[in-house]
Amino acid sequence: VGLGWRVTGVAKTLDTRTVVVTSNDPNGVRFVVTAHNDKTLEELGASSPEPSKKQSKTVKTTEESNKHFASSELSRFATHRSRREGIAVLGFSVAKGDVDRIFERYTNLNPKLLHDDAPRVVPGAKILEVYAYYQREKRTSDADPGTLLRFVEVEDDSAFWVLPGVTQVDATYDGLAAPAYCDHW
Repeated sequence: VGLGWRVTGVAKTLDTRTVVVTSNDPNGVRFVVTAHNDKTLEELGASSPEPSKKQSKTVKTTEESNKHFASSELSRFATHRSRREGIAVLGFSVAKGDVDRIFERYTNLNPKLLHDDAPRVVPGAKILEVYAYYQREKRTSDADPGTLLRFVEVEDDSAFWVLPGVTQVDATYDGLAAPAYCDHW
């Protein structure tokens, strides 16, 4: 992998495969890349995704916990990016209690950007997803569903790593690995 980075996590669903790519610095950025097993993004974008179903506060199945790997999420991105490159999700780890505070702020100031009715509580974490942009005028137009912001609050005692459903894998780095860090957002 370029920059000396390695695959450090994997996840599989019936329709998708996911890898996590990181540098040797545990505090550096992590790239989560999900691809459909059989279809291209162009094919996924040509079919209309199901409308987003509002989530209940606590999920009950592994499929619901791992909805971030669903092919419908790839379709959402592909449909709304008009065959352009882009980022489907920008994810952030937040401190305990921050997901509820962020949800309250979005509810009060930007309710159209909420992806779900409430944060999802999954084994090991609480997750809030919001749309990153409006289609046109801020607060008056509808949300642009192409890019999400994902806020992940990890339980203190959790063995959780990156996202629910990701299995961490061992990686051996050479001395050339170049770490990268978030510099804004």
